[in-house]
Amino acid sequence: MAKKIICILISVSMLLSMVCVSAAPAAFAVDDTKVDALKALEIVNGYETEDKLLDIMEKSTFINFLLNIMYGGKFSALYSEEALKMAEGLKIIDNAEAVRAGDTLKGNEAVKMAMCLLGYRELCLNSGGYPVGFLSKANQIDLTMDVTINQEMSNADAYKLLYNTMDAPIAEIDAIGVNGDEYTRHYTQYEDVTILSRYRKIYTVEGVVDANKTSGLTKIEGTDDDSVKINDYTFYDPQGLIFDALGYKVRAFAEKKPDGNYEVIYAEPHEENNVTILKTEDIKNVSSDIRSIEYYVDDNSSTTKKNTIKASVAFVYNNAATSDYTVADLKKPDSVLTLIDNDGDKTIDVIKLDSFKVMIVSTVSASSKTINSEYSKYDDALKSLVLDDYDDSSDCVRFFYDGKAATFEDIRPGDVLSVFESKGKSGKSIDIHISTEKPVVTVAEYNTSENEILANDTIYELSDTYFAANAKGEKYAQTISAGKKYQLYLDVNGKVAGAKVASDNALSYGYLRETSNSKASGFKEEEGIKLFDTNADWLELYFADKVRINGKSGKTVKEARDEADKYVGEIIGYELDNEGKIKTLELPVAYDESVSDERLSKTEEITGKYFRYNNTSFDSTHYMYADTKVIFIPTDELDNEDLYDVGNNYSFQIDEAIDSYIGYNVDEYNFMDLVLVKRTKNTSTSIAADASAYMVRKVSKTLDNEGTPATQISVASSTYLGLSMLTANDEIANGINPGDIIQIHVNAKGYIDNIKSVFDIDSDIVPYAPSYLHAYDPVQGYFVKVDAANGKLLLECPNRLALKVSPTIPVLIFEADMDNVKVGSLSELSSGDYVFATISKSLVTCLFVYRNL
Repeated sequence: MAKKIICILISVSMLLSMVCVSAAPAAFAVDDTKVDALKALEIVNGYETEDKLLDIMEKSTFINFLLNIMYGGKFSALYSEEALKMAEGLKIIDNAEAVRAGDTLKGNEAVKMAMCLLGYRELCLNSGGYPVGFLSKANQIDLTMDVTINQEMSNADAYKLLYNTMDAPIAEIDAIGVNGDEYTRHYTQYEDVTILSRYRKIYTVEGVVDANKTSGLTKIEGTDDDSVKINDYTFYDPQGLIFDALGYKVRAFAEKKPDGNYEVIYAEPHEENNVTILKTEDIKNVSSDIRSIEYYVDDNSSTTKKNTIKASVAFVYNNAATSDYTVADLKKPDSVLTLIDNDGDKTIDVIKLDSFKVMIVSTVSASSKTINSEYSKYDDALKSLVLDDYDDSSDCVRFFYDGKAATFEDIRPGDVLSVFESKGKSGKSIDIHISTEKPVVTVAEYNTSENEILANDTIYELSDTYFAANAKGEKYAQTISAGKKYQLYLDVNGKVAGAKVASDNALSYGYLRETSNSKASGFKEEEGIKLFDTNADWLELYFADKVRINGKSGKTVKEARDEADKYVGEIIGYELDNEGKIKTLELPVAYDESVSDERLSKTEEITGKYFRYNNTSFDSTHYMYADTKVIFIPTDELDNEDLYDVGNNYSFQIDEAIDSYIGYNVDEYNFMDLVLVKRTKNTSTSIAADASAYMVRKVSKTLDNEGTPATQISVASSTYLGLSMLTANDEIANGINPGDIIQIHVNAKGYIDNIKSVFDIDSDIVPYAPSYLHAYDPVQGYFVKVDAANGKLLLECPNRLALKVSPTIPVLIFEADMDNVKVGSLSELSSGDYVFATISKSLVTCLFVYRNL
């Protein structure tokens, strides 16, 4: 029986557990064990819990955790005489010395101790005593809700009791009288006062999240950075705990800070939420007035369900509120619809539409934070992602892999990215979901009516992205036919975003650096090769016992080595067996029209050409596809592996002079799948005229990832306030000081390998600049005046120069007396400020301001 790949992009718990990668990981999901909340509130401290829920808790541990409700993480799970003495003083227990290490926790004792902490001790003793009086009153205040009171109490039940205790109303004696010979006590139960609020200023908050920094729920305006609104009250949320909970009712704990603001330290979905998550293709019907929606319950039946939508429903499209939507939007292909009833009245209060664009990764540039796509031809194709475009303080960039937080560094060529972006009034938010699923399958059946294929006993749905790319002949969206073998590229929904014919000899490619024939070779026992592959990895590979070379089988290990040795310094193709050894070797042959398509054809080495950006060619002689891979080789420093790099047609400057190149897998139209570009170190590390400018904040010594001493430069720019990078060697940072403005080149490993000083703060500042702008030359001078609202700035340079700037242009202020950089604005400029303006294509891109020099 065939299984069908159907996976809703995000389950409810996954949807509510996303956090900005810059924030500490935190969970936002229903946690029946209550452990997450107890950890976040520093009540359960240093206790291994994940696999011990059914173990019996020790009595001393429970006492420690009760005290932590008051004192926030003061005690661990270990036996503590200090904790016991404190508990005795607070009358939580009667005798500290009676509690021994290893004593197990009894259910009735746990309830009694919790009630004593809450202030009900005398009241319970006078209302039935132990255990009846304690249990009865505990039931009245919901202390024992969902808790099983057994002879011995498990960790699971103890956690629930602790959770209920921290959120239960306290009681206090507010009057003492005399009745004959007895004292009488009058208790007041404070419904809105808990142990947490009384002693730690932590308050319980319930309500609907109606704004985050990207958007409001019904208004476009969002909150300030790192804040959310719950029922229109603002809460600080630096960890992004409920950034994604827009429209959900939550139960949160917020701590009052010294400045009077409240910070969310834990949150979970409220039990009143009723959430339905649908693929939009599962929707059967939406009423014309958008007051009802009918959808299929699952893909394997015709059963449907209908939900009523409120007239005042909030519509959130890619995390930004909008009132401009239609029935068609709710049926947008390859999208996910979330229907939220947040008040339990069985009508939909919020509709959230997550509409993705999909790309198959061609190359990833760590230096420019750019991800390039294999798709570029069809309308609305996501050709590339430049993450510097999303680095304003009000923006949020997040990466996810298998629903968990990931990073930019997790992305590899060939991965499928499902991307959705929101553009609220307050800022942009972009989520990038990484899928590495690339099964190789043989198609048994293609169901054109359902847009599905049956392969390897699995049904795969074909996505709209695939059809759009296929219609334009994209190489990674080849036409699928029954009986053929394909490598599929699955998006995060499990749908086919791309397909390429997969032969039994699916080759990988790389630049052959050396073989075991080399005198300098590090190969000692086996015959092998060293190469730099198209994923920018250095590999040492060994030969199988028998190797197929350019279609001829049966070559021995030594024969394979000798053949490969003739092609050192070129790109070769190879395939590995199950043991990771080379079983197929494809060595390049000169191109002519008679060369078989199965061979790795190549051009001659060509010099004296320029890269032409507009048609992605070398002087319109040889052309590149969008997915052409380029391997860059440093001819004057071949032993410097840091200078080797992989790119594509985005990796060249406009009209860049090329030392030499060789094209591979060439067709009759001179289009190339692979290019080997040779260049000198100076070319490899050259800094483009329009490269970003950075203001140095700090130069320091640190350790790199391997524990080796290294120099680190911390900088600020138009997109980064705080960015730290290591240099490839210490000499590169010589003469660089805080306040300097620099341009840099970053190598394939993410290290700075070249620095150009644009402005030296230690030199005498002499205003210079003509009365007009050059395309890329910076402008500097003393501030005269500004019209911030209209983006007008006047500098003394020494001739007065008027600059047209964006009213929201990035402004970074270096306060010399404090040796510090801060973010400012046009309106903050004042007399005495020295302004350095960076220029790109005659546009002012950033203002670096020096104050108190």
